Amino acid sequence: MRGWVATSSTGEDGLRIQDLPSPRCGAEQVRIANHAAALNFPDVLITRGQYQMRLDPPFLPGSECAGVVVEVGSAVEAIAVGDRVLTVSGVGAFDDLPSACAELHAGRTIGKTVIEVRQ
Repeated sequence: MRGWVATSSTGEDGLRIQDLPSPRCGAEQVRIANHAAALNFPDVLITRGQYQMRLDPPFLPGSECAGVVVEVGSAVEAIAVGDRVLTVSGVGAFDDLPSACAELHAGRTIGKTVIEVRQ
């Protein structure tokens, strides 16, 4: 997978496109083929180390993206491969296969990630 990685907390100057290992998709997770990602003001602040949530580089910024589900975990029932989804994860959306895989429990979200299925 390829991602836009914050290699330092210097904002735009610290962002690099890198090839990354693709994390495994767990039983209560889905993997999304990223078709679009939003760049929000908090994303800019996070890459500069100026947001309330501070991350040590390297990390994948990006708080939301939209795409198509390409893999579902064995315990996921409410979402299927091919579903179009939006995820709001806080970080990790600036890659081509977000596997900040959205964590689901009985069709509801747990943790920071939200997924909405469009019919």
